[in-house]
Formats: sequence, structure tokens, C-alpha cells
Amino acid sequence: FGLLEIADQKGWDLNLLLDAYNCCIAKNLKNEYWFKGKYFKSPDNKHYAGVYCIHDIDYFAFYIVFFDNRKNEITRKEISSIDKPYNVPQFHKLGWEGTDTFFITGTTYVPVKKQHIWKSKIERRNTNKGGK
Repeated sequence: FGLLEIADQKGWDLNLLLDAYNCCIAKNLKNEYWFKGKYFKSPDNKHYAGVYCIHDIDYFAFYIVFFDNRKNEITRKEISSIDKPYNVPQFHKLGWEGTDTFFITGTTYVPVKKQHIWKSKIERRNTNKGGK
């Protein structure tokens, strides 16, 4: 609890912070969200993609999620999970590469500054019932 250490150094009332923390735990609050709060439409208008993030006290993960043009989920792929949430990537750019690949560029800073490019491609399902 780094915040408790800071509060102690500043002379803040630790009980207020602990009460707020315990209230969040009791209500099972989760910090899960869509990055930028939206989906991104593919250039051919047939799909959407979004970046879904789960941020917990000791864990961070993000997924690229693909949807059809009616926003029904097609597939969800975990791109990265981090057990040190203080090293959450800072996303810089995201978008479509062609009509079937979604990308994210970003930076992590621990243990050293590092640039990343994460990509995920829509997996097309074979809908041919005859198997041909």
C-alpha cells in the first residue's frame, strides 16, 4: 500500500483511506474498462475492435476483442498480462492494419523504457457445413 505510506508521511487520516479501500472490496468493485471507452470500426465496415483492460491492485491485463458489424463478440485474445501493475503500458496509437488485423503501440517503463507493438488478427471461422 504505497498510498498508506504517503498518507502517513503527510499526516493524513489513515482510517479514511482504509474505510474507502474496505468499501471497494466489500462492493467487489472492479476496474475493468474499454480503452478510450469505444470500439474502432474496420476500414471495410465489417468489424469492430476494442481494447478491454482489467486493472487490479496486483494485476493488469489487456485484450483485443473483435466484433461483427452488429457488435456481437467474435473473439477475445489476451495480449498481455502484468503482475506488476505499476508497469502498465502507456498506449500511444491503435487502429486497423488492413481489414483483419488490429494493432496497439505503447511503452512500458520498468525495468527499462521499451517500445512495443501488439497485434491481433481476426480468426475466421469455417462456416462451410459440408467440410469441403
